[in-house]
Amino acid sequence: MTMHCSTFDRLIPGALAPSAVTGVALVAAALLCVPAALTAQAHISGDHEPHLFAAADFGIDPTGVTFTKDIAPILARSCVNCHRAGGAGPMPLTSYQEVRRYAARIKTKTAIRDRMGAMPPWYVEKDLGIQQYKQDPSLTDVELAMIQAWADNGAPEGDLADLAVELNLPTEDGWRIEPDLIVSSGEFVVEGGSPDWWGEIEAFDVVGLEQDRWVKAVEIREVNDVPTRGSGRQTVGSRWVVHHLIYSTGVPGEHLLERTFWPVHEVGRNPDFFSEERGQLLKAGSQISSQSIHLHSNGRDTRSHLEFGFEFFPEDYEPEYESGRVGLADGQNISIVPNQAGQELHAYDVLEDHIKMVAFEPHLHAPGDRMCLEAIWKQHIETLSCVGYDHNWVRTYSFAENYEPLLPKGTIMHIVGYMSNTEANFNIPDPRNWQGSGNRSVSNMFLDLGISLRLTDEQFVEEMANRREVLDLDVNDHVIGCPLCTAAIPLLPELEEEEGEGEGAAVSEVEASSAEEVLGTWTLPLESPQGAFNMVLEFSAGTDGMLAALVDTPLGDPQTAQNISRSGDALVLGFTLSALGQSLPVTVTLTPAGDSGEVLNAEVDLGGLGTLSGTATQE
Repeated sequence: MTMHCSTFDRLIPGALAPSAVTGVALVAAALLCVPAALTAQAHISGDHEPHLFAAADFGIDPTGVTFTKDIAPILARSCVNCHRAGGAGPMPLTSYQEVRRYAARIKTKTAIRDRMGAMPPWYVEKDLGIQQYKQDPSLTDVELAMIQAWADNGAPEGDLADLAVELNLPTEDGWRIEPDLIVSSGEFVVEGGSPDWWGEIEAFDVVGLEQDRWVKAVEIREVNDVPTRGSGRQTVGSRWVVHHLIYSTGVPGEHLLERTFWPVHEVGRNPDFFSEERGQLLKAGSQISSQSIHLHSNGRDTRSHLEFGFEFFPEDYEPEYESGRVGLADGQNISIVPNQAGQELHAYDVLEDHIKMVAFEPHLHAPGDRMCLEAIWKQHIETLSCVGYDHNWVRTYSFAENYEPLLPKGTIMHIVGYMSNTEANFNIPDPRNWQGSGNRSVSNMFLDLGISLRLTDEQFVEEMANRREVLDLDVNDHVIGCPLCTAAIPLLPELEEEEGEGEGAAVSEVEASSAEEVLGTWTLPLESPQGAFNMVLEFSAGTDGMLAALVDTPLGDPQTAQNISRSGDALVLGFTLSALGQSLPVTVTLTPAGDSGEVLNAEVDLGGLGTLSGTATQE
C-alpha cells in the first residue's frame, strides 16, 4: 500500500482537512463518544481494607460451602502450582487435611487481594482499568465469599463424591508455560552473612537448539537448596537469592545490536508471554550472558542456579511487527520521607509511534505499594491498570488477546508510583530512614518494564478494525485503552505518491559538486561496550546531481541514507538501522579533521541507545 507519509498525521491530531470526513469521526470519537475518564484516585493508597463478602449476597447458603465442592476447585486453579511438595509455597495445599489447618490464614491472605501479602500473588485492582490478562489466577468476589463462609463455618470437608479436581498431580513439574527447551546456568553460592552483590555470572551455552527459533514465552526459575518451609529469617525475597537478572542471548562474537534482550528476571517473577505478532529470536549457537545480576543473602549459605524455559512458536513463524519503545521511568526524583504512606512518584513519556501494549510490569523496590498506568490523549485521561506491589512477588501483567491497549502516537503515557515507608510495610527494615534511588532492594527504583509493539499507520487502523469486529463494538461502546477504536476509521486509502514522498525515498540537501572531497568509500571503526565493528560509508553523485550515500554495517544489508544535510562544516547523514527487534533512527555526523580532507571525525547517535565516536578514513 502506498500513501502520503502525512496522511495519518493529519487524521490523528484531528486537524480537519476540507473533505476529511474521517477526521470528523476521529474528533467525535475522541471528544464526544467516550465516557468520563476513570482515574487512579478510586483507591487511597495506605488505606486498604480487606475484601470481605457475604455469601448470601450471591445467593449462596454459607453453611453449605464445603471443601470438596467449592474450595478444592479454587485451589486447583490458583494455588497448588506453588503450594505442593517441592513447590515455591511454604506449605502444601493438596489435601483436605493439609488445607483445613490453614483455613483462617487462607481467608485472611486471599481477602487482601491486591496488596502486598495477598495470595495468590496477583495484584490487579478489580474496579479500575483493563481486567483481561493471560494466566490470571485472581479470585472473584464469589470465590472470596465462599472461602470466607467456609472458614467461618469450621471448614467442613463435604462429600468426597463432590471432589471433581485432582490437587496433587504426580506429573506436575512446576512450569507455568510448556517449555520446548530448558537451559540451566552454572551454580553460584551466596553466603548467609554476605552483603548485596552486583556483577556478572559466566556466560553459558544454549544447549539443544539446532536452528534459530522464535520464542512465544519465557520463564525463569531459581532452584536452590533452601527448604521450602522458609529461609530462617524474614527478608525481601524470602528464600530466593537472585533479586534480578538482566540478560541477553547471542552468538559469541556478534555485536551488541545483534543480540536479543529479554525481560528482566526478578524475585517471584511469573512467565513472560510475547505477542503473536512479535516473538523473541533465540539463535542456534547462542550463549546466555548477564548484563547485571543482583544477589541478596537469605540468611543462610545457599547454593543456587537458574533454569530458563523457552516455549517456541511453530518453525515457520515470522514476526509481523517491530518492537516498540515506551520510556516510563524516573530515577532522579525519588525522595521517600520516613513514616509516611501514600507518597507519590510520577513519570511521563510521549509516544512517537502507534503502540500496542503487550504487558505492564511495575518495577519498584521494598517501599513500593502500588502503581497505576494512565494514557492521556487529547482531553481523554484514562487509567489502563492499577496494581498493588510486593517486592517478594514481582509480577508482569500480560494483557489478554484483543484487550491490549492500542494507543495513537502523541499519546502521553503516565505512571504513578505509591510508596509506603511505614511499619505496615513488612518489606521495610526501618521506616525511620529516609530513602532515595538505589540498586539495593531496600532502596528505590521507579519504572515500567512492560512490553510494547510499534505499529505502522496501516497496522494501527487494521488492529482497531479487527478489535471492533471481534468485540462487536459500535459507536456507543467504549474500550479501555483504545481511544479511537469506535471512531470507525476506514482502512487507509491508497494514495498517489508525490515526488520525494515515497516510503524510503532519500532526501539530500547537499549538491555533490560541493562535496567532492567526500566522494568515494570511507571506513569508520567504532568501539562499543560489546566490541569493535566497522561502518562503511560510500558517497556518490546521484542522478539528480545531489550527494547520495550508502551505509554498510555488520547488522544487515547496506542502507541508503534517507537524508543528507549540512550543519556548519559538518555533514549529517540519517538512516534506519534494524536492530533489537526494531527500526532505530541513526544519525552520523562527520566533521573534517585537519586540512588534509582524508580524515573525518564521526559521531554516531544510535537512536537513543547511546552515542559512539570514531575517525573515518578514505580508502
